[in-house]
Order: sequence, then C-alpha cells, then structure tokens
Amino acid sequence: MVSCIVCGKGFNTNYNLKRHTLQVHEKKYSHQCPDCSKKFAQPSDLKRHKDSVHSAEKIVCEFCGTSFTRRDNLLHHLNNGNCQRKLQKEAGKRKRLDLTISSRKKKSQLSTSAENSAAVLENSTTVPENSTTVPENSDDDLEKISLPPKESESAFQKAYKSFNLPNNDSSLGIKEFLLLRKEETVFIFRNELKTYKSLKVSKWIHCIYSKETDAGKMIKNVEFKTSNNEVFQETNLVSLYDIMSEKIVKESEDFEGKDSGWTLDEILRLEVRTNRYSPFRGSSSFIEVPKQIAETKAIINVINKKDSQCFMWSVLAALYPSANHPNKTSSYVTHLNKLNFDGISFPTPLNEVKKFSKMNGIGINIYSFEEDLKIFPLLISDIVCEKHIDLLYIKNNDLGHYCFIKSLSRLVSKQLSKHQHKTYICKRCLSAFQTEYKLLQHNEMCGNKSPARVVMPSETCKFLKFKNFQHSLKIPFVVYADFECVTMKTDTCCPDPNFSFTNMYEKHVPIGFCYFISYQGGHYKDPVVYRGTDAPKCFIEKLEKDAIEIEHIYKNPKPLLPLTESEKQLYDNAKNCYVCDQTFRENNIKVRDHNHVTQKFNGPCCNSCNLAMKTPKFLPVFFHNLSGYDAHIFIKELGYDKKQINLIPNTEEKYISFSKSVSNDFQLRFLDSFKFMPSSLENLIKTLKKDEFKYMKQYFDSEKIDLLLRKGVFPYDYFDSFEKCKDSCLPPISKFYNELNEEAISVEDYNHACRVFNQFNLSNLGEYCDLYVKTDVLLLTDLFENFRKICIQTYKLDPCWYFTTPALSWDAMLLKTKVAIELFTDYDMLLFIENGVRGGISQCCNRYAKANNKYMSNFNPDDEIKYLMYLDANNLYGYAMSKYLPLKDFVWSDNNLTTQDILNLSDESDVGYILEVDLDYPPDLHDKHSDFPLAPENKPPPNCKEPRLLTTLEPKTKYVLHYSNLKLYLKLGLILKKIHRVLKFFQSPWLKNYIDYNTKLRTKAVNDFQKDFYKLMNNSIFGKTMENVRRRVDIRLCSTEEQARKLIAKSNFNRRTIFSENLMAVHLKKTNIKFFKPIHVGMTILDLSKVLMYSFHYEYMKHRYDSKIKLMYEGCYLYFCPNNEKTNM
Repeated sequence: MVSCIVCGKGFNTNYNLKRHTLQVHEKKYSHQCPDCSKKFAQPSDLKRHKDSVHSAEKIVCEFCGTSFTRRDNLLHHLNNGNCQRKLQKEAGKRKRLDLTISSRKKKSQLSTSAENSAAVLENSTTVPENSTTVPENSDDDLEKISLPPKESESAFQKAYKSFNLPNNDSSLGIKEFLLLRKEETVFIFRNELKTYKSLKVSKWIHCIYSKETDAGKMIKNVEFKTSNNEVFQETNLVSLYDIMSEKIVKESEDFEGKDSGWTLDEILRLEVRTNRYSPFRGSSSFIEVPKQIAETKAIINVINKKDSQCFMWSVLAALYPSANHPNKTSSYVTHLNKLNFDGISFPTPLNEVKKFSKMNGIGINIYSFEEDLKIFPLLISDIVCEKHIDLLYIKNNDLGHYCFIKSLSRLVSKQLSKHQHKTYICKRCLSAFQTEYKLLQHNEMCGNKSPARVVMPSETCKFLKFKNFQHSLKIPFVVYADFECVTMKTDTCCPDPNFSFTNMYEKHVPIGFCYFISYQGGHYKDPVVYRGTDAPKCFIEKLEKDAIEIEHIYKNPKPLLPLTESEKQLYDNAKNCYVCDQTFRENNIKVRDHNHVTQKFNGPCCNSCNLAMKTPKFLPVFFHNLSGYDAHIFIKELGYDKKQINLIPNTEEKYISFSKSVSNDFQLRFLDSFKFMPSSLENLIKTLKKDEFKYMKQYFDSEKIDLLLRKGVFPYDYFDSFEKCKDSCLPPISKFYNELNEEAISVEDYNHACRVFNQFNLSNLGEYCDLYVKTDVLLLTDLFENFRKICIQTYKLDPCWYFTTPALSWDAMLLKTKVAIELFTDYDMLLFIENGVRGGISQCCNRYAKANNKYMSNFNPDDEIKYLMYLDANNLYGYAMSKYLPLKDFVWSDNNLTTQDILNLSDESDVGYILEVDLDYPPDLHDKHSDFPLAPENKPPPNCKEPRLLTTLEPKTKYVLHYSNLKLYLKLGLILKKIHRVLKFFQSPWLKNYIDYNTKLRTKAVNDFQKDFYKLMNNSIFGKTMENVRRRVDIRLCSTEEQARKLIAKSNFNRRTIFSENLMAVHLKKTNIKFFKPIHVGMTILDLSKVLMYSFHYEYMKHRYDSKIKLMYEGCYLYFCPNNEKTNM
C-alpha cells in the first residue's frame, strides 16, 4: 500500500498513485467539458466525449429507427439485445443458414452450470477447481452473430489465425470501437475453442495519429497490442476481453502522454490473433522436481495429486509455513479461506498471477528453468507491498506445476558460483552479493531493468581479442542473385491530398530470377536465369541442388600442387605465420597452408592457424537490399520442407540475414550486399574501371558490353501482369514513368533501352526482363568481387564471412591492433557504466535569430548587421576514439579524491577513472551557461514520460562521468559536492593506429564509395562498443506445426508473424542476456566527444567573443553574431 503525500489517500500500486497525483493535484486533466464538468487529459478526448455524449445531432438506429443523442447509448441499445428489429433480422439470417443451436445442448449447459453452483455451495471451505467458470455469455448472446469472420491469414492448417475487424465509423474513439467489436471477438474465441481445447490470443488495434508541425500535418501509423493470454474452455471470455481492452486503452493513453501533440485521427481495424496452444498446465498429475534442483533443498513441492490447484497450495505454503509435513496439502487446509481466489482459474495461467497479487496485496515472483536447468525470472512483481513470495514453474511435456521457493539463494547459487556460503540474490537479474548492503546498492541501478538472467564473461574468457583467423581464408564459392517482379495494381481508397500519407498502390509478384556462382578457381557454371509464376519455389530448389554439389566439393579436399620456385623461397625464408603474424616455435611449427578446393599454396602458416583454416559450412548468397526487398519475395518458400531455418534479426520487422539447412552441417546463408555497399547499383557501377568488369566480359561481346555497363531502365509500373512478357517491343517512353518516385526517364535513357533491345535481338519484353536481371546480377558480382579484393588486401579478411560492415570492421580492428580488451565480470560495474551512457546532444538553444549582412541577397543596410555562423566538428567520434581509452584492470577504488586531485589528473595517464558524483550548479553561472548547460542527463522533460537527453542548470545527483569531463566541468565552475564511487582502470590510445590507418586510406580513396567505406569502418567501431544487447530480440522461424506449437507453449512466447501456410516466425522474450560488449569504451567515447564540444564553446568561442554571440543550435554549432570589431565575420 502506498499513500499520497498530499491528501493521504492509499493506493495498491504506484501507477494508481501517479494517476491520482496527475489528475487531482497536478491538474493534468485540465480539459473540462462545459456541459457536464468531466475532465480529460487530451483535447482530442474532450472532443470525442462532446461528439458522443452532448452532440445536438440525433443518432438513429438503422434497424428500428429509435433516435439517441449519445453514441454510447446507441451502442448499448445494439449490443445488449434491446433492439428487437435487429434480433429478428439476425434470427432470419440464422434460419436461412441452418445455424440454429440445439436446445438439448442449451439444457445440458444450463444443468451443468447449476450442478457446479451447487457444488460450490456445498463445499464452501474449499476453492472450486474452476473458480472462474461463470456464465460469461449465453448461447442466445452468441447467436447474434451467425458466422465468424473469415481469417485474413493462417498457417499450419489454420492452427494459427489472424482476423481483421474493420472500423466503419471514423468518429469512434478507442473505447467505443473496442466495445463495438466485443461481441464479434468473443464469438471468434468461442468458435476457435470448438476446434482446440486451449488457445493463446491477443488483440492488436491499428490506428492513424496526426500531429501539427511547422512543416504541416504529420501522419503516423500506430499499433497498440496486448500480450498473449491463455484461453481455456472454462475461461470467462467476456471478462478476458474487457481486461485486454483496458490494457489497450492504457497503452494508447501512455502513448499520447509520452509523445505530446499526437491525436487520434482514425481507427483502421482490430486484429484478433488466435494460436493453438498445448499448455504446460498445472493439471491433476503431480510433477517431481528435477533431481539437481531438489538436491538444493530450496523447494517445497506440495503434493497435490487429487487436484490442479498447485498455485494455491504453493502460495499457502509460502505464507503459512508448516514445520511438519510441508509437502502435504493437509497442512494448509485450515488457511484456505484467508486469501481471495475469486476469479482465479485452476490450473492457474501466468496472466492471472498479477490479478491474484493485486487482490491480496502480495508480490509474487515466478521463476522457471531452461533445458540446462539454469534458473531465469519469468514474472517479477512490481507491486509495493510487505509480502513477497517466490514460486518455481516447472514443465514436463504437456504438464506444468508451481512450487514454493523457500530459498532463492540456495536454488541459484550453483549456477553462479562454486562457493557454498550464503549470498544475497537480486530477484530481477539473479546476481549474487556477499552482503545485504551491496544488494541494496545494486537494486538502485537494477530496479528499472527488465527481468532476465544475466550472463557475464567468466574470468577465463573475459578478454576480447581476435580469434577468427579462418576469416582470412577467401571463401571459394559465392552466389549473387536478384529477382524481377510484375507490379500488379491494387485498389485502395483515395487519401486526403491535403495531408501526408502512405498509400499502397501496387503489389510486387515475382516473375523471374537470376543467380550466378562465383568460383575462386575460375569458371564454375553459367548464370541461372528463370522466368515463371513459380519463380521463388524454383529458385530455392535449384539453389539447394547447387549447394549440395558445393558441399560435396568441400568435403573432398584436394592435395597441394607442387610449389613454384618463388613459393618455395617464400616458405623457406618465412619466420612468421602469414595469418596470425606469430613467430614459429617448436610447439607450433611452420606448415604449408593451401586451398583445399583450388589446390593453390596460400602461404607459410603455423600449425594452429592451419588447423583453424577450414572450409566454410555455408554457401553465401548475396542480394542487393535483401532486408528491404528480396527477402519478402522468397522467404515464404523456405518452409516447404522440415529442414532447419535460422535468422539474425535486426528488428522485429527487418532481418539482417537468414539461413536454410540443406543437410545436417551445411547451409544456404542469405546476405545483403547493401550492408557492405550502402548505395545503388547505378552509383556503384561508376566506381569501377572498364577492365574491372571481369564477369560481364565473360558473357557479353566487347561491342555490346558498353551498352550494359550502365544501369538500365525498366518499365516497372507498366509491367503489371504476366501477359506483358509477350509484348514484342518496348512500350512507349511514357510507360516508363515511375509513380512511386514520380519520375520519368530521359529520352537518352529510353533510346539506350531501345538500342539494347535491338542489339541483343530480343523478341519480347520477357526476354528484355531476363537480360535486365542477368545484367544486374553480373554487375553485382563484379562490384562485390572487387570489394572483396580490397578488403582482403587492406584488412586480410574476406567480407563474405560476415553479416555487416560493422562486424567486419570490429574484427579488422582486433586483428590490426592485436589488442585484448577486458570485459566486465562484475554486473554492478556494467550497470554503473550504463548509468553514464548519454548520447550526442542535439537541441535548439535559442528560439529565433535572423541574419542581415552584405553576403545576403535581401541585405538591408539600414538594419543592424548580424551573422549566423554554422560550424561542425569534423570526425568527432574519430577524434574521441584516438584518445586514451579504457583497456583492462578494472577495480573499485577509494573515493578519497579531492577537487584539486581531479584537476591535476592527466588525460594521457596510464590510469583512468570513471566516477559517480554529486555536482552543484552555482546560481552565478546560470546566465552565462544558459545557452549550453554542462553535464547533460537523461530524464523525462515536462509533460513527457520518456527520458530525453536534457541540458539543465539543476544540481546533479549520482552522476556518472569520465574524469576528463569532470575536470572540465570543475574548471568551468561546477562544484563537486560528493564522490560516491570510483572505477579505476588501465588506459591507452590502443585504437588510434586503426583510426589513423583508415583515415589515411580515405585520403587516398579514388571514388566516393571508398571514402564512405573507410569512414564507416571507423565510425562503426563506436557503434559496436555501444550495442544494446538488452534490446536484442529472439525470433525463430518455424517450418513445421510441431516447432511452432512447442515455441508458442513456452512461457516466454511474445508474438508470431505468419509468412505462409508452412512458415511462421515466433518472437520470444529473452530469458537471459549475455553482456559480452565493451560498453565502457563506448561510454568513454561519448564523454570525450562532449569534452571537445564544451571546450570549444566555452574555452574558445565564449572566451574570444564573450556575450557578443549566442548559441542557437547544438548538434553542430549555429551561432548568432551581431557585428562589431571583435566579432566581425
């Protein structure tokens, strides 16, 4: 129980207290209805209230003609059986469709309900097994809908379905719309329960929000969704629907409060998802605890072989411990009436645990374990109360069971440490601490993190260094591919042209493909070109056959060819390994490394590297823009058999890569060349010299190749059916107009296309399509093979081993610097650093300024001369990465440093510090620093719930920062009040050589692509140090119903995406998080970049111009400078 500090009113949760404070004391609900005095948080809520409740217009029932002044009264009239005409009309429909329900079935259900009620009265001292079995909706109510709506998509013989319920009234609010669709949704749930005994269901509401800006009205598509809820035959469906609706309404209110200014324009539809569910339910069969867990003696497993109320017995065992026979239900019968189990189902699904907690004021934490018996948090209570208990949820095939955890420390101690002494366990992350005080300190940082088992590097694996020596081996076979599609037009409603909008006007249907296998040893096969309506399926089938052949080649290595004289001399004179550059030793001798496919000599190699240089177990398949386009074309065909499919997600919607097994140990790995070469093919082609188009020259005559060494044009918008392939000539130039980009091709481009059509003796548009896709694939081959050549020469790494440029750059950096970066093994150190991570500052510092000087076309000499000066820090993060950065030897240090000690610290000392301090901002600095306050912090701005990076003049409490920043802030006038903690480490400029190496390469670059690539190779290092592993998602592709059923039955199931009848992606919540990234390096880079920005502003610009300038915008620098002798621009 928490109380309001203003009025003393008590609340069960912090959320209710916060809502009370905002509504009653902070007057956030300030929009008052003039008619009924009801208050609202948003103007849009007030408008909808006035339209539905106080509208002067009459609203008429379409069935019986009754008029209403309030829309909610009309909905009540329609949905509660008050409109007799509607009932008669629907009864007529049912009669015509022969869908009457048997009266015998009605009587049976009624008698069963009566018997259950009698049983409850007779056994009032015990809790009935299905306490939620109440008549949520009678057959008469369900008969109002004659047939369920047809699903919009389904998978695995309709075991998993989605239903779209459209909104036909754009004036409805979210609450009204959900009420309108209540009856239909409940009918869907009930109808699906006829097929499957249990389900997992969720609701998604798709809306359009708008926001007024200076540039005009912005439109945004927003989705609000519920978590998946378990539904059984006895579930009160109406009650469940209401609970799910409340969550959606709350989420919408949070969105409007978080992103101020967005108002609801329209609700598009309600999406209802139903999933077959084989639950791990607490049934009548008792489940033994695994032996390894039982041996910890941390569990009380109440034996409930005659009922399925294991949740109730476990809670009672926790609250009313029994000294004798704690495993027997008889020990707790006397306490049955002390707790409120109203509305709680038995067996108890996880989504009802929170409900029980709120009703009884008891915090309940649920834990489970993975296949290796590692414990992880499943549900952590956020309720503020005195009583908290821990339960273990165990699974065995299709059964599940709750047990009471009497000692969480004993339960998890073995997976954390081999020591047997008592530890204090964090319930959210399962980290262990030796004292309760350290646990309390930890909880301050961990309390706002999502629950998950934390995995830190062990002492033996805590150094991050280059290990992938195999990646210096060039992969012999690489596939390059592309699809072509017809663009079939779709019919949509015409949007309002006065506002920005997204309008789907065509659907891309694959019609053909081309792929080419590049072989390191020379020619392997000609390009495969195919055109047909089954192009995606044919693509996978043909590619799998080629992959199996290549796997056979890999598994039958060929011997080394005799060395040439120069190769013998190179080998004899070699002192170091050509791969790892280590000196040969007696225990790591020199050997001849060779390519097992081409039989060529690679170089003199140490025995360790030679053993690591194995042929790959995958075949890379590159598409240009795979993630954004091609993946959507053929991913649906991957599920045609039961072979394993894996993916690496970037977000829940876009995937970095995915792979398809063709055998037990060989895969097709689909990759995106755009992740390495982020530019269009047309621009990339311009970067190659004519003699570098090696593969194009193999398949086209020298006279014709000039026609193809430029990106061609294709009439995509005209090419809207398969029949167009038969056109005997190119369409007129007007048909090449691109509606999406609103661009027409030039006459020169059109004439070029005509020359290609004639020179290659093409007979129809289909052959032009074949030539177009074949040319694109060969051009991509030449481009990426040249890119591979550059990477191998520059970094000694083949990019085909990697998924993205950042991954390539990270390995290149480790190989180049030969550095070993120490990772944290102490989770508190990582949380400490996370509190110090603050991104780059970007803000408007002053509202308005207007330049007026002789360099402007509208210069007015009669007005004051003023300048706006734009400055930008060149290579800001490159500068920071070249400085001294943390490397190793991280320890907590004494916090006895004084202000003078900190000011005396050198930025280039071998020892560095990151500190947690309290800082005071003296009032006399407020005016001087108002443009650009020091020490930015992450906190929610006024009227916003989400934290932002803010620069404020407020004091800082427990502020984590690098010592170089603290030095500067103290020098500029901030006052150090207290040091809480100090992290000490060894530092050096270990990254500088790599940054300088790429910078030099960039200065020597011969084209824009190379310049951008070497810049990305530097900047991506910072990104790799700052990877937020907490946000990673776990997505599994399922090609069989059995795979999907097992994943959806998991307690950490989140949602699913249907691709086709035989392919579905299942999204899981992370049960553990592995922290194997050097976040301390990224945090230091961010802080050092702020040192440069603040130092330039205060120690150069302000020092030189004082108050004569104003900072207008920060992110770059935009200064407003009145003209005088000192500030003359």
